Amino acid sequence: MSVNAMFQQLRSNAHARNLKTQSKRAAIKKAQTSAKRNCDCDSQPQLQLSSSGAYRLSTSSTSDHRQETKMKYHSKLISIFAFCFVLISSAFAQYTESLVYSFGGVTHDPSGPSTGLVMDAAGNLYGATGTGGAVSEGAIYELTPSGSGWTETNIFNFTGGSAPGEPSGAIIFDAAGNIYGVSQVGGVNNKGTVYELSPSSSGYVLTNQYSFLGGSDGNWPTGSLAFDANGNIYGTTFQGGGGTGESCFNGCGTVFQITPSSSGWTEKVIYAFTGGADGASPGGNLLVDKLGSVYGGATTGGSTACGANGCGTIFRLIPNAGSWHFAVIYSFQGKIGGAVPVSLAFDSANNIIGATQNGGNVCTAGAGCGVIFKLTRPTGSGFWKETVLHPFTAKEDGQLPGAVTLDSNGNIFGTCFFGPWNGEGVVWEVSPSGTSYTFSVLAGFSNATADGGLPDAGVIVEAHGNLFGTASSGGQFDHGAVFELSPTTSTIEE
Repeated sequence: MSVNAMFQQLRSNAHARNLKTQSKRAAIKKAQTSAKRNCDCDSQPQLQLSSSGAYRLSTSSTSDHRQETKMKYHSKLISIFAFCFVLISSAFAQYTESLVYSFGGVTHDPSGPSTGLVMDAAGNLYGATGTGGAVSEGAIYELTPSGSGWTETNIFNFTGGSAPGEPSGAIIFDAAGNIYGVSQVGGVNNKGTVYELSPSSSGYVLTNQYSFLGGSDGNWPTGSLAFDANGNIYGTTFQGGGGTGESCFNGCGTVFQITPSSSGWTEKVIYAFTGGADGASPGGNLLVDKLGSVYGGATTGGSTACGANGCGTIFRLIPNAGSWHFAVIYSFQGKIGGAVPVSLAFDSANNIIGATQNGGNVCTAGAGCGVIFKLTRPTGSGFWKETVLHPFTAKEDGQLPGAVTLDSNGNIFGTCFFGPWNGEGVVWEVSPSGTSYTFSVLAGFSNATADGGLPDAGVIVEAHGNLFGTASSGGQFDHGAVFELSPTTSTIEE
């Protein structure tokens, strides 16, 4: 199994077993230490603050980098190789955090939320957990606001076996209010499923749209699904599909399409990764543009600058008369440019904003802390260009960023799994201002009963600017929580 695959599986196993905070931290650090063997981490170029107040590139050792790198960014553009850094100012923004709900307080409650939230038009929140529920195979929950707080309803309990179990990735809704998602296990071969939950007068009714067989059709679906304009559903499997690349284990992964018809749903693999220059082990979320093209990230494969396992790629699939044309639109080079892409979003110009969980500044275990990046869409026949908007430092800003979200003004929001307050994660914002960007820490977690810890799925932004997200641990009963951040009017500069 590849190092990055091991890393993803360690995170998943930690949530599935509801490990205590220290166990989770140790598992991640072990994976990062292993990752060091596959990249030139100690001698990679680093961003360091010079005496003049500007950043310079250095190949100094990891220990020198930790001493010299400062949490100050200046509005200045530096072009580096095929990508560039936007050096940004840093701030601590004032937000008020409150807990919407703490899991684990009642029998058969969901536990360890590690997937994103969805809000409906009425302001109700929905999410999935891979553990807890009636038989500890996960659940779908709803949180309904009222004058006195929020009411949690466990709207569906997964059972596993031949049925779906351990849901993974954020759920999505269609216009009729049906819920769609993937489960990591369950189905006829216990290789995962795509499921649908339809509302009825007696509750939600489960339909198993597709059970993966674990071979050429894919194995272990872990990311979030996406619709196109015609109601087709797209997703990825982390394994299966064939392919024997260095970073692959039981296949290199697939991109699949689920098509509705009068007789049910049909699954079709529209691309199977080889583990070479195309990438391997796709994860995170997919994007579908107005023309029906599908975009996603492969966490390994691509450039071998990070070692034999590769640094990961961003790919595009264009529909063409019943077939699909695959192309790598960007191949990460590791080091300062990032590696292991885990989330994507379109901005208003259809450029891609995303996060990587490796690369950037070196962290304490030797692997990179991750970056927030922008891929600018080319004009004509040009190339996509990467701009690093923020390289994480594992200091006040945290490390291991997750899903990214944009509001209507182009502000980028997200979380880091680890952070400075007892190492339990942060919520952050990157705000554009002309050609420069400002990075702000909005909240830090302590894994206490009052807030939670280890946020793993990003946040959503509602119409009034309030942020909602999940913490996979902590809360009143130490089984995770849903939190809300409400903005105040002032910002404190560092």
